[in-house]
Amino acid sequence: MAERRPEGGAPRHYHLGLDWGTSTTKLVLRDYSLGSNSAAYVLRPTGTQEGGRYPSAASVHNGLVLLGDAAVGRRGTTEYSLKAKAETPQLFGTRVPGAIRLTYEALATLYLAHIMKLALDVSDVLARGAGQRPRMGVTLGIPTERGWKKTPLAPVFLRMARTAYDIGVRRGIDPQGCSEQEAEEMLRVERPHDSRTDTADYEQWLRPELGAAMLWAFRSPAIAPGLYSCVDIGAWTVNTSYFRIRHDHLDGEYRDKGGLSFFGGACSPPGMNEVCTRLANVLRVVDPTELRGREDALLDTSRERLIEPAVKKMFDVWRVGFGHAYQKEQIQERWRELRVFAIGGGSKVRAVRERFRQFPVEHWPAPKEAPVLGPPKDLYEVPSGGVPSRTQLRGDHAFLHVAYGLSVRHGDFPPFHLSDAVSTLTRRDTVAPDSRRRNVRCRCGSLTIPGSDRCRDCE
Repeated sequence: MAERRPEGGAPRHYHLGLDWGTSTTKLVLRDYSLGSNSAAYVLRPTGTQEGGRYPSAASVHNGLVLLGDAAVGRRGTTEYSLKAKAETPQLFGTRVPGAIRLTYEALATLYLAHIMKLALDVSDVLARGAGQRPRMGVTLGIPTERGWKKTPLAPVFLRMARTAYDIGVRRGIDPQGCSEQEAEEMLRVERPHDSRTDTADYEQWLRPELGAAMLWAFRSPAIAPGLYSCVDIGAWTVNTSYFRIRHDHLDGEYRDKGGLSFFGGACSPPGMNEVCTRLANVLRVVDPTELRGREDALLDTSRERLIEPAVKKMFDVWRVGFGHAYQKEQIQERWRELRVFAIGGGSKVRAVRERFRQFPVEHWPAPKEAPVLGPPKDLYEVPSGGVPSRTQLRGDHAFLHVAYGLSVRHGDFPPFHLSDAVSTLTRRDTVAPDSRRRNVRCRCGSLTIPGSDRCRDCE
Protein backbone atom coordinates (compact mmCIF):
# COMPACT_ATOMS: atom_id res chain seq x y z
CA MET A 1 0.00 0.00 0.00
CA ALA A 2 2.88 2.35 -0.70
CA GLU A 3 1.95 5.76 -1.99
CA ARG A 4 2.13 6.22 -5.76
CA ARG A 5 5.04 8.29 -7.00
CA PRO A 6 4.45 10.78 -9.81
CA GLU A 7 6.30 9.96 -13.01
CA GLY A 8 7.44 12.01 -15.97
CA GLY A 9 5.77 12.50 -19.32
CA ALA A 10 3.05 14.81 -20.56
CA PRO A 11 -0.28 14.45 -18.74
CA ARG A 12 -3.12 12.55 -20.41
CA HIS A 13 -6.50 13.59 -19.04
CA TYR A 14 -9.18 11.10 -18.04
CA HIS A 15 -12.47 11.45 -16.20
CA LEU A 16 -14.17 8.65 -14.27
CA GLY A 17 -17.95 8.35 -14.09
CA LEU A 18 -18.61 6.48 -10.83
CA ASP A 19 -22.15 5.12 -10.52
CA TRP A 20 -22.16 3.73 -6.98
CA GLY A 21 -25.28 1.60 -6.82
CA THR A 22 -26.93 -0.07 -3.87
CA SER A 23 -26.02 -3.51 -5.22
CA THR A 24 -23.36 -2.96 -7.89
CA THR A 25 -21.12 -0.16 -9.14
CA LYS A 26 -20.68 0.80 -12.80
CA LEU A 27 -17.61 2.58 -14.16
CA VAL A 28 -17.04 4.54 -17.37
CA LEU A 29 -13.63 6.15 -17.96
CA ARG A 30 -13.46 8.96 -20.53
CA ASP A 31 -10.23 9.80 -22.35
CA TYR A 32 -10.12 13.56 -22.92
CA SER A 33 -6.82 13.52 -24.81
CA LEU A 34 -8.75 13.40 -28.10
CA GLY A 35 -10.43 16.76 -27.47
CA SER A 36 -14.00 16.99 -28.73
CA ASN A 37 -13.73 13.38 -29.98
CA SER A 38 -13.30 12.01 -26.45
CA ALA A 39 -13.80 8.27 -26.10
CA ALA A 40 -15.43 6.55 -23.12
CA TYR A 41 -14.52 3.06 -21.95
CA VAL A 42 -16.51 0.60 -19.83
CA LEU A 43 -14.26 -0.70 -17.04
CA ARG A 44 -14.56 -4.32 -15.95
CA PRO A 45 -12.36 -5.02 -12.89
CA THR A 46 -11.88 -8.63 -11.81
CA GLY A 47 -15.17 -9.85 -10.37
CA THR A 48 -17.32 -7.67 -12.63
CA GLN A 49 -20.65 -9.22 -13.57
CA GLU A 50 -22.43 -9.06 -16.93
CA GLY A 51 -23.30 -5.50 -17.92
CA GLY A 52 -20.21 -3.94 -16.30
CA ARG A 53 -21.45 -4.40 -12.71
CA TYR A 54 -18.86 -4.58 -9.92
CA PRO A 55 -20.12 -5.61 -6.44
CA SER A 56 -20.88 -2.73 -4.04
CA ALA A 57 -19.81 -4.97 -1.17
CA ALA A 58 -17.56 -4.31 1.81
CA SER A 59 -16.80 -5.93 5.16
CA VAL A 60 -14.33 -6.14 8.02
CA HIS A 61 -13.19 -9.76 8.32
CA ASN A 62 -10.59 -10.90 10.87
CA GLY A 63 -9.53 -7.29 11.32
CA LEU A 64 -9.01 -6.68 7.58
CA VAL A 65 -11.01 -4.40 5.29
CA LEU A 66 -12.36 -6.33 2.28
CA LEU A 67 -13.85 -4.43 -0.63
CA GLY A 68 -15.77 -5.24 -3.80
CA ASP A 69 -15.25 -8.73 -5.18
CA ALA A 70 -13.06 -9.72 -2.20
CA ALA A 71 -15.96 -9.10 0.19
CA VAL A 72 -18.58 -11.13 -1.68
CA GLY A 73 -19.68 -14.12 0.36
CA ARG A 74 -17.53 -13.20 3.36
CA ARG A 75 -18.90 -13.26 6.87
CA GLY A 76 -19.61 -9.72 8.00
CA THR A 77 -20.35 -8.41 4.51
CA THR A 78 -23.21 -5.94 4.71
CA GLU A 79 -26.48 -7.71 3.91
CA TYR A 80 -28.25 -4.43 3.23
CA SER A 81 -26.84 -1.75 0.98
CA LEU A 82 -23.61 -0.17 2.22
CA LYS A 83 -24.68 2.96 0.38
CA ALA A 84 -27.96 3.11 2.33
CA LYS A 85 -26.14 2.59 5.62
CA ALA A 86 -23.70 5.40 4.91
CA GLU A 87 -26.57 7.69 3.86
CA THR A 88 -28.84 7.01 6.85
CA PRO A 89 -26.86 6.16 10.01
CA GLN A 90 -29.92 7.13 12.06
CA LEU A 91 -31.61 3.95 10.77
CA PHE A 92 -28.73 1.49 10.84
CA GLY A 93 -26.36 2.87 13.46
CA THR A 94 -22.82 3.87 12.62
CA ARG A 95 -20.40 1.08 13.56
CA VAL A 96 -19.60 -1.72 11.12
CA PRO A 97 -20.05 -5.30 12.46
CA GLY A 98 -16.65 -6.87 13.13
CA ALA A 99 -14.94 -3.48 13.42
CA ILE A 100 -13.73 -1.76 16.56
CA ARG A 101 -14.31 1.85 15.55
CA LEU A 102 -14.86 1.91 11.78
CA THR A 103 -18.15 3.55 10.74
CA TYR A 104 -20.28 2.85 7.69
CA GLU A 105 -19.31 6.20 6.19
CA ALA A 106 -15.64 5.36 6.67
CA LEU A 107 -16.09 1.91 5.10
CA ALA A 108 -17.99 3.44 2.17
CA THR A 109 -15.19 5.98 1.69
CA LEU A 110 -12.63 3.17 1.58
CA TYR A 111 -14.79 1.34 -0.96
CA LEU A 112 -14.90 4.43 -3.20
CA ALA A 113 -11.12 4.84 -2.83
CA HIS A 114 -10.71 1.20 -3.92
CA ILE A 115 -12.87 1.85 -6.99
CA MET A 116 -10.96 5.01 -7.91
CA LYS A 117 -7.62 3.22 -7.59
CA LEU A 118 -8.83 0.44 -9.92
CA ALA A 119 -9.77 3.08 -12.50
CA LEU A 120 -6.47 4.92 -12.00
CA ASP A 121 -4.59 1.68 -12.74
CA VAL A 122 -6.43 1.36 -16.07
CA SER A 123 -5.73 4.99 -16.98
CA ASP A 124 -2.08 4.44 -16.05
CA VAL A 125 -1.79 1.50 -18.47
CA LEU A 126 -3.48 3.48 -21.25
CA ALA A 127 -1.35 6.59 -20.69
CA ARG A 128 1.90 4.63 -20.48
CA GLY A 129 1.13 3.04 -23.84
CA ALA A 130 1.13 6.54 -25.30
CA GLY A 131 4.29 7.59 -23.43
CA GLN A 132 2.31 9.82 -21.06
CA ARG A 133 1.14 9.88 -17.44
CA PRO A 134 -2.50 9.87 -16.32
CA ARG A 135 -4.34 12.73 -14.69
CA MET A 136 -7.78 11.54 -13.64
CA GLY A 137 -10.82 13.43 -12.37
CA VAL A 138 -13.94 11.83 -10.88
CA THR A 139 -17.66 12.56 -10.75
CA LEU A 140 -19.74 10.59 -8.24
CA GLY A 141 -23.48 10.16 -8.69
CA ILE A 142 -25.82 11.28 -5.92
CA PRO A 143 -29.52 10.40 -5.53
CA THR A 144 -31.21 13.80 -5.43
CA GLU A 145 -33.61 15.93 -7.46
CA ARG A 146 -33.08 19.11 -5.46
CA GLY A 147 -30.42 21.79 -5.25
CA TRP A 148 -27.24 21.24 -3.27
CA LYS A 149 -28.24 23.40 -0.32
CA LYS A 150 -31.52 21.49 0.07
CA THR A 151 -30.02 18.00 -0.13
CA PRO A 152 -28.94 16.60 3.27
CA LEU A 153 -26.86 13.91 1.53
CA ALA A 154 -24.77 16.43 -0.43
CA PRO A 155 -22.21 17.21 2.33
CA VAL A 156 -21.86 13.49 3.12
CA PHE A 157 -21.25 12.51 -0.50
CA LEU A 158 -18.89 15.45 -1.04
CA ARG A 159 -16.88 14.45 2.02
CA MET A 160 -16.67 10.80 0.92
CA ALA A 161 -15.73 11.69 -2.67
CA ARG A 162 -12.95 14.08 -1.65
CA THR A 163 -11.45 11.74 0.92
CA ALA A 164 -11.64 8.72 -1.39
CA TYR A 165 -9.97 10.72 -4.17
CA ASP A 166 -7.18 11.76 -1.83
CA ILE A 167 -6.52 8.11 -0.90
CA GLY A 168 -7.06 6.33 -4.21
CA VAL A 169 -5.89 8.91 -6.77
CA ARG A 170 -3.66 11.57 -5.24
CA ARG A 171 -1.81 9.06 -3.05
CA GLY A 172 -2.49 6.05 -5.26
CA ILE A 173 -3.38 3.70 -2.38
CA ASP A 174 -5.80 0.78 -2.69
CA PRO A 175 -7.28 0.11 0.79
CA GLN A 176 -8.08 -3.49 -0.20
CA GLY A 177 -6.93 -5.81 2.60
CA CYS A 178 -5.70 -3.08 4.93
CA SER A 179 -6.04 -3.39 8.70
CA GLU A 180 -8.52 -1.28 10.61
CA GLN A 181 -5.64 0.72 12.09
CA GLU A 182 -4.20 1.40 8.63
CA ALA A 183 -7.65 2.42 7.43
CA GLU A 184 -8.00 4.92 10.26
CA GLU A 185 -4.60 6.41 9.41
CA MET A 186 -5.63 6.85 5.77
CA LEU A 187 -8.87 8.54 6.74
CA ARG A 188 -7.22 10.78 9.32
CA VAL A 189 -5.06 12.70 6.84
CA GLU A 190 -5.91 16.39 7.16
CA ARG A 191 -7.49 17.96 4.08
CA PRO A 192 -8.14 21.70 4.63
CA HIS A 193 -10.31 21.89 1.50
CA ASP A 194 -12.85 19.44 2.94
CA SER A 195 -14.75 22.22 4.72
CA ARG A 196 -15.64 24.03 1.47
CA THR A 197 -19.20 23.46 0.33
CA ASP A 198 -19.73 26.07 -2.38
CA THR A 199 -21.88 25.22 -5.39
CA ALA A 200 -18.73 24.95 -7.51
CA ASP A 201 -17.32 22.34 -5.13
CA TYR A 202 -20.46 20.21 -5.38
CA GLU A 203 -20.55 20.51 -9.16
CA GLN A 204 -16.90 19.53 -9.43
CA TRP A 205 -17.38 16.25 -7.52
CA LEU A 206 -21.06 15.28 -7.70
CA ARG A 207 -23.89 15.01 -10.24
CA PRO A 208 -27.52 14.00 -9.63
CA GLU A 209 -28.02 10.44 -10.86
CA LEU A 210 -31.33 11.31 -12.51
CA GLY A 211 -29.59 13.96 -14.63
CA ALA A 212 -26.64 11.75 -15.51
CA ALA A 213 -28.98 8.97 -16.64
CA MET A 214 -30.37 11.18 -19.40
CA LEU A 215 -27.16 12.24 -21.17
CA TRP A 216 -27.31 9.01 -23.21
CA ALA A 217 -30.76 9.95 -24.52
CA PHE A 218 -30.03 13.68 -24.78
CA ARG A 219 -27.15 13.04 -27.19
CA SER A 220 -29.06 10.50 -29.28
CA PRO A 221 -30.43 11.80 -32.60
CA ALA A 222 -33.39 9.43 -32.09
CA ILE A 223 -34.65 11.51 -29.14
CA ALA A 224 -36.51 14.74 -29.89
CA PRO A 225 -37.28 17.57 -27.46
CA GLY A 226 -40.33 16.80 -25.33
CA LEU A 227 -41.62 15.38 -22.07
CA TYR A 228 -40.08 12.16 -20.77
CA SER A 229 -39.94 9.90 -17.75
CA CYS A 230 -37.02 7.68 -16.79
CA VAL A 231 -37.64 4.62 -14.60
CA ASP A 232 -34.41 3.10 -13.27
CA ILE A 233 -35.32 -0.27 -11.73
CA GLY A 234 -32.37 -1.40 -9.63
CA ALA A 235 -31.72 -4.17 -7.14
CA TRP A 236 -32.85 -2.30 -4.02
CA THR A 237 -34.82 0.70 -5.28
CA VAL A 238 -36.82 2.22 -8.11
CA ASN A 239 -35.61 5.69 -9.10
CA THR A 240 -38.11 7.65 -11.19
CA SER A 241 -37.88 11.10 -12.76
CA TYR A 242 -39.91 13.31 -15.10
CA PHE A 243 -38.19 15.90 -17.26
CA ARG A 244 -38.39 17.98 -20.39
CA ILE A 245 -35.71 18.22 -23.06
CA ARG A 246 -35.88 21.89 -24.00
CA HIS A 247 -35.59 23.92 -27.18
CA ASP A 248 -33.14 26.74 -26.51
CA HIS A 249 -31.48 29.80 -27.93
CA LEU A 250 -27.86 30.20 -26.89
CA ASP A 251 -25.79 33.21 -27.93
CA GLY A 252 -28.37 34.00 -30.58
CA GLU A 253 -28.28 30.50 -32.06
CA TYR A 254 -31.32 28.19 -32.00
CA ARG A 255 -30.60 24.72 -30.63
CA ASP A 256 -33.03 21.85 -31.07
CA LYS A 257 -31.89 20.34 -27.75
CA GLY A 258 -30.43 22.95 -25.45
CA GLY A 259 -30.97 21.64 -21.93
CA LEU A 260 -32.93 19.58 -19.41
CA SER A 261 -35.55 20.63 -16.86
CA PHE A 262 -36.42 18.10 -14.15
CA PHE A 263 -39.94 18.41 -12.84
CA GLY A 264 -39.79 15.86 -10.04
CA GLY A 265 -39.52 12.21 -9.18
CA ALA A 266 -39.25 9.67 -6.40
CA CYS A 267 -36.82 7.00 -5.21
CA SER A 268 -37.82 4.17 -2.90
CA PRO A 269 -37.74 0.39 -2.40
CA PRO A 270 -38.61 -2.15 -3.57
CA GLY A 271 -36.29 -3.16 -6.35
CA MET A 272 -35.64 -6.41 -8.14
CA ASN A 273 -34.41 -8.04 -4.93
CA GLU A 274 -38.02 -8.35 -3.79
CA VAL A 275 -38.98 -9.96 -7.10
CA CYS A 276 -36.11 -12.46 -6.71
CA THR A 277 -37.11 -13.17 -3.11
CA ARG A 278 -40.68 -13.98 -4.11
CA LEU A 279 -39.45 -16.22 -6.91
CA ALA A 280 -36.96 -17.93 -4.61
CA ASN A 281 -39.72 -18.79 -2.14
CA VAL A 282 -41.67 -20.57 -4.89
CA LEU A 283 -38.64 -22.30 -6.39
CA ARG A 284 -37.19 -23.15 -2.94
CA VAL A 285 -33.92 -21.42 -3.70
CA VAL A 286 -31.98 -20.48 -0.56
CA ASP A 287 -30.14 -17.45 -1.97
CA PRO A 288 -32.44 -15.15 -4.02
CA THR A 289 -29.44 -13.40 -5.58
CA GLU A 290 -28.76 -16.58 -7.57
CA LEU A 291 -31.84 -15.70 -9.64
CA ARG A 292 -30.60 -12.26 -10.75
CA GLY A 293 -30.63 -11.97 -14.51
CA ARG A 294 -32.82 -15.06 -14.87
CA GLU A 295 -36.13 -13.55 -13.74
CA ASP A 296 -37.65 -13.20 -17.20
CA ALA A 297 -36.95 -16.82 -18.11
CA LEU A 298 -38.39 -18.08 -14.80
CA LEU A 299 -41.62 -16.08 -14.93
CA ASP A 300 -44.64 -17.84 -16.37
CA THR A 301 -48.25 -16.63 -16.06
CA SER A 302 -48.79 -18.12 -12.61
CA ARG A 303 -45.52 -16.79 -11.23
CA GLU A 304 -46.21 -13.32 -12.61
CA ARG A 305 -49.19 -13.18 -10.24
CA LEU A 306 -46.86 -13.98 -7.34
CA ILE A 307 -44.60 -11.01 -8.05
CA GLU A 308 -47.49 -8.60 -8.73
CA PRO A 309 -47.38 -7.09 -5.18
CA ALA A 310 -43.73 -6.12 -5.72
CA VAL A 311 -44.41 -4.73 -9.21
CA LYS A 312 -47.35 -2.71 -7.86
CA LYS A 313 -45.08 -1.12 -5.24
CA MET A 314 -42.63 -0.16 -7.98
CA PHE A 315 -45.45 1.42 -9.97
CA ASP A 316 -46.57 3.30 -6.85
CA VAL A 317 -43.11 4.91 -6.62
CA TRP A 318 -43.57 6.10 -10.21
CA ARG A 319 -47.03 7.44 -9.31
CA VAL A 320 -45.63 9.40 -6.35
CA GLY A 321 -42.99 10.89 -8.65
CA PHE A 322 -45.69 11.98 -11.10
CA GLY A 323 -47.53 13.75 -8.28
CA HIS A 324 -44.43 15.85 -7.66
CA ALA A 325 -43.78 16.45 -11.36
CA TYR A 326 -47.33 17.51 -12.24
CA GLN A 327 -47.00 20.45 -9.87
CA LYS A 328 -44.46 21.90 -12.32
CA GLU A 329 -46.47 21.53 -15.53
CA GLN A 330 -50.19 21.64 -14.72
CA ILE A 331 -51.53 21.27 -18.25
CA GLN A 332 -53.06 17.84 -18.76
CA GLU A 333 -52.78 17.92 -22.56
CA ARG A 334 -49.01 18.33 -22.31
CA TRP A 335 -48.76 14.97 -20.57
CA ARG A 336 -50.27 13.21 -23.57
CA GLU A 337 -46.84 13.42 -25.20
CA LEU A 338 -45.10 11.65 -22.28
CA ARG A 339 -42.56 9.03 -23.35
CA VAL A 340 -41.03 6.51 -20.95
CA PHE A 341 -37.52 5.10 -20.70
CA ALA A 342 -37.01 1.98 -18.58
CA ILE A 343 -33.41 1.22 -17.61
CA GLY A 344 -31.65 -0.94 -15.03
CA GLY A 345 -32.06 -4.63 -14.31
CA GLY A 346 -35.85 -4.49 -14.04
CA SER A 347 -36.15 -3.14 -17.58
CA LYS A 348 -35.06 -6.57 -18.84
CA VAL A 349 -38.05 -8.32 -17.21
CA ARG A 350 -41.19 -8.12 -19.36
CA ALA A 351 -43.69 -8.36 -16.47
CA VAL A 352 -42.01 -5.38 -14.78
CA ARG A 353 -41.34 -3.30 -17.88
CA GLU A 354 -44.89 -3.56 -19.24
CA ARG A 355 -46.40 -2.21 -16.03
CA PHE A 356 -44.95 1.18 -16.89
CA ARG A 357 -46.92 1.32 -20.13
CA GLN A 358 -49.86 2.53 -18.06
CA PHE A 359 -50.17 6.18 -17.09
CA PRO A 360 -49.61 6.90 -13.37
CA VAL A 361 -53.14 8.36 -13.22
CA GLU A 362 -56.19 6.23 -14.04
CA HIS A 363 -58.19 6.98 -17.21
CA TRP A 364 -55.40 9.04 -18.79
CA PRO A 365 -54.04 7.91 -22.18
CA ALA A 366 -51.18 5.42 -21.95
CA PRO A 367 -47.72 6.97 -22.32
CA LYS A 368 -45.59 6.15 -25.33
CA GLU A 369 -42.49 4.01 -25.15
CA ALA A 370 -39.35 5.99 -25.90
CA PRO A 371 -37.19 4.65 -28.74
CA VAL A 372 -34.87 1.80 -27.77
CA LEU A 373 -31.37 3.25 -27.72
CA GLY A 374 -28.24 1.34 -28.65
CA PRO A 375 -24.82 2.17 -27.21
CA PRO A 376 -23.54 5.72 -27.88
CA LYS A 377 -21.01 5.96 -30.68
CA ASP A 378 -18.31 7.17 -28.27
CA LEU A 379 -18.65 4.22 -25.84
CA TYR A 380 -16.00 1.55 -26.36
CA GLU A 381 -14.46 -1.55 -24.88
CA VAL A 382 -11.22 -0.85 -23.00
CA PRO A 383 -8.32 -0.61 -25.47
CA SER A 384 -4.80 -1.86 -24.90
CA GLY A 385 -1.46 -0.12 -25.24
CA GLY A 386 -2.92 3.37 -25.10
CA VAL A 387 -4.19 3.14 -28.68
CA PRO A 388 -7.69 4.63 -29.14
CA SER A 389 -10.14 1.74 -29.27
CA ARG A 390 -11.96 0.84 -32.48
CA THR A 391 -14.16 -1.75 -30.76
CA GLN A 392 -17.50 -0.27 -29.77
CA LEU A 393 -19.28 -1.55 -26.68
CA ARG A 394 -20.67 -5.04 -27.04
CA GLY A 395 -23.34 -6.85 -25.07
CA ASP A 396 -25.58 -5.64 -22.25
CA HIS A 397 -25.69 -1.87 -21.74
CA ALA A 398 -28.90 -1.49 -19.69
CA PHE A 399 -26.94 -0.69 -16.52
CA LEU A 400 -24.53 1.90 -17.91
CA HIS A 401 -26.67 5.01 -18.49
CA VAL A 402 -25.78 6.76 -15.22
CA ALA A 403 -22.05 5.98 -15.36
CA TYR A 404 -21.92 7.28 -18.95
CA GLY A 405 -23.58 10.54 -17.88
CA LEU A 406 -21.10 10.93 -15.02
CA SER A 407 -18.07 10.44 -17.26
CA VAL A 408 -18.18 13.98 -18.70
CA ARG A 409 -16.83 16.99 -16.85
CA HIS A 410 -19.22 19.55 -15.44
CA GLY A 411 -18.58 22.01 -18.28
CA ASP A 412 -19.44 19.39 -20.91
CA PHE A 413 -22.80 18.42 -19.40
CA PRO A 414 -25.86 20.13 -20.95
CA PRO A 415 -27.53 22.92 -18.93
CA PHE A 416 -30.14 21.50 -16.57
CA HIS A 417 -32.43 22.71 -13.82
CA LEU A 418 -33.40 20.55 -10.85
CA SER A 419 -37.00 20.56 -9.67
CA ASP A 420 -36.64 23.26 -7.02
CA ALA A 421 -35.29 25.64 -9.70
CA VAL A 422 -38.22 25.00 -12.08
CA SER A 423 -41.27 27.19 -11.55
CA THR A 424 -44.84 26.00 -12.06
CA LEU A 425 -46.23 26.22 -15.59
CA THR A 426 -50.00 26.67 -15.79
CA ARG A 427 -52.27 27.19 -18.79
CA ARG A 428 -51.92 30.96 -18.75
CA ASP A 429 -48.13 30.57 -19.08
CA THR A 430 -48.33 28.47 -22.24
CA VAL A 431 -45.65 29.46 -24.74
CA ALA A 432 -47.05 30.83 -28.01
CA PRO A 433 -46.38 28.75 -31.16
CA ASP A 434 -44.36 31.53 -32.77
CA SER A 435 -42.03 31.98 -29.78
CA ARG A 436 -39.35 29.90 -31.48
CA ARG A 437 -38.91 32.60 -34.09
CA ARG A 438 -38.16 35.25 -31.47
CA ASN A 439 -34.41 35.55 -31.14
CA VAL A 440 -34.71 36.32 -27.42
CA ARG A 441 -33.19 34.23 -24.71
CA CYS A 442 -33.56 34.08 -20.93
CA ARG A 443 -30.60 34.47 -18.58
CA CYS A 444 -30.50 30.63 -18.41
CA GLY A 445 -30.34 30.32 -22.21
CA SER A 446 -33.89 28.98 -22.75
CA LEU A 447 -36.60 30.46 -24.97
CA THR A 448 -38.45 33.33 -23.35
CA ILE A 449 -42.18 33.59 -22.72
CA PRO A 450 -43.80 36.14 -25.08
CA GLY A 451 -43.89 39.53 -23.41
CA SER A 452 -41.25 38.55 -20.85
CA ASP A 453 -37.47 38.51 -20.67
CA ARG A 454 -37.56 35.14 -18.90
CA CYS A 455 -38.37 31.55 -19.87
CA ARG A 456 -41.14 29.54 -18.26
CA ASP A 457 -38.61 27.85 -15.93
CA CYS A 458 -37.28 31.15 -14.56
CA GLU A 459 -40.51 33.21 -14.67
